[in-house]
Amino acid sequence: MGEKISRSTGEAYLGIAIAIFVAVFPVGWWVKVILMCIVGALAVDIVFRHPWTIGFHWLTRTLLAVLGIVFLAAISYKPIHKQYSDDLKQDTSEPQPKKSETLKIKTIHDLFVSDCSHTQMLGTYTFTPVGVVYPIEYSVCGDFQTKSLYLSFFLPKSDYTLPACKYLPSAYAQILNGKIKLLMQGMTHQAPGEKGETWADLRPSGRVFVYHETLLLPADIEDLALEYKKAELSPQFRGRDYEIMKNSPLYDGQHY
Repeated sequence: MGEKISRSTGEAYLGIAIAIFVAVFPVGWWVKVILMCIVGALAVDIVFRHPWTIGFHWLTRTLLAVLGIVFLAAISYKPIHKQYSDDLKQDTSEPQPKKSETLKIKTIHDLFVSDCSHTQMLGTYTFTPVGVVYPIEYSVCGDFQTKSLYLSFFLPKSDYTLPACKYLPSAYAQILNGKIKLLMQGMTHQAPGEKGETWADLRPSGRVFVYHETLLLPADIEDLALEYKKAELSPQFRGRDYEIMKNSPLYDGQHY
């Protein structure tokens, strides 16, 4: 029957096996560091417990253990550091996924300006209820494909939003029959490769878009729609619900 393997001998075999494993098999640099630490611990234990060194003075064994760790570090540092550097270069050289673009939130005013996909003229109309100056921005949007134009109004947050909405049919007529009419006489539009046209060729469609920051109740909107209809206007009121819908990533651009 063979002689029983001592603990120190078993540890030596284990250390050799780990060293061979690290040298042969492709493992991560951090795995190699852990395994080399284990081999170092085994080497120290072997120095202090092996029959050949058990009789040495403890200072001698400590020196041998330190020399063993230094030797192990010297032969393993360069290949491990090289692998670490290569992995780091590979990580930085790989194309990084593009960060998703931050969704730009559009305000009601932003939508008032950008919703007109055609040529537009911007201006300000002043509403003065009870001596209070309430500026209302408007946009005359010309669609040269359909030879029509329509108006959009922006009403900033105010206690006078509802009275201003009731006054907009009068403002609609005043704007189109005022200085805008004179401006349109001399303004031309020419698409690439097409004959030039003037704004005077466009006809009011009766469409009115009202962008409002102040909440309007459904009942108020229904009453306003009836008043606009009497003036042969077709209104569309766009408030916070419209702003939320247009800023939603699920919005398909086909509604409202």
